[in-house]
Amino acid sequence: MEQRVNIKFCLKLGRTATETQEMLVKVKGVDAVSKKCVFEWFKRFRDGEEDVKDEPRSGRPPTSTTPDNIERVRRMLADDRRLSLRMIAEELKISLDGVSNIIHEHLQKRKKKVPFTEKEWAEINKGFLRNWNFPNCYGAIDGKHVLIQAPPNSGSQFFNYKGFNSIILMALVNWDYSFIYIDVGRNGCVSDGGVFQNSSLCAKLEEGSLFSPAGCIIGDDAFPLKPYLMKPYKLCPLTTEQKIFNNRLSRARRVSENAFGILVSRFKILSRKIECQLQRTDKIVKASCALHNWLGKTSSKFYFAQGSLDEVLETDEVMAGRWRSEITELYNIRDIFGRHRRATKLAKQRRKDLTRFFNNEGAVS
Repeated sequence: MEQRVNIKFCLKLGRTATETQEMLVKVKGVDAVSKKCVFEWFKRFRDGEEDVKDEPRSGRPPTSTTPDNIERVRRMLADDRRLSLRMIAEELKISLDGVSNIIHEHLQKRKKKVPFTEKEWAEINKGFLRNWNFPNCYGAIDGKHVLIQAPPNSGSQFFNYKGFNSIILMALVNWDYSFIYIDVGRNGCVSDGGVFQNSSLCAKLEEGSLFSPAGCIIGDDAFPLKPYLMKPYKLCPLTTEQKIFNNRLSRARRVSENAFGILVSRFKILSRKIECQLQRTDKIVKASCALHNWLGKTSSKFYFAQGSLDEVLETDEVMAGRWRSEITELYNIRDIFGRHRRATKLAKQRRKDLTRFFNNEGAVS
């Protein structure tokens, strides 16, 4: 609608259709309407049309968000993930807002889903044991900063330790690099409570209502050691047993690092400053995560092409995935919980038990 008003204005200024389309491209980029569309509206305005709205069509559904259009958008993105909103809108003959709504609301809602049955959690547990030799593991947690344009009058509210404004994307990642749970939109300037402790995931973990009491999720040193959250030993020097524990945890936790790396390398908008309103920024991040999950499941050979992920060799050396050379930095969250936060005796004992297991009956050659 806005672009049609601009077209009408340019016509009254004496601009040609070609000049108008070029100006729209400069301002709107890939979201600018096509040259064909500009010429059509030029003709309509020259013929005396004043209203910028489409005429109602008999039998036309009141919304473009139909099950058929949702499925068509899904198929198009599966065939070519580089398609812009404008290209999809022109192909399907629906509005840009309609395409945006389908991706942000419908595809996102269907794919962003936290497991809630014992069977689903059991499948996650089996995947970590089968692929990463880590028993009773129900996900790897990590987070990254998403660069944003600071909202007006926000001061240092979004200013992070890296020296730029951001919001935080925190996620629990499955063994197959898909996102189990995401939390988006916390300020880049995180308080001592931290994004994790203020999340619904943390509340459920504290209740012990998600999975088996013997289970855990895993994270790096940015997260606290809890009975349900295992992190590496940080003492120096480490014992041989502690090094083995750290190695096993690092191998399993690599899924989260690779998931974030692939996400940012595939959806380039997440690697640069997003200059729009915060609400829309949140939707962009959520939609990217939803599409990441869907493409990973429906087009894994293409989306996770050979060489794109880190590969652990038989010698325990790591061959870096291609995504590491495609992006500059992930801007991970740092120790957001304070250096002096003490772990409970139960948490320390759980880690000792796992360390003992990895060095005895759970040892791998």
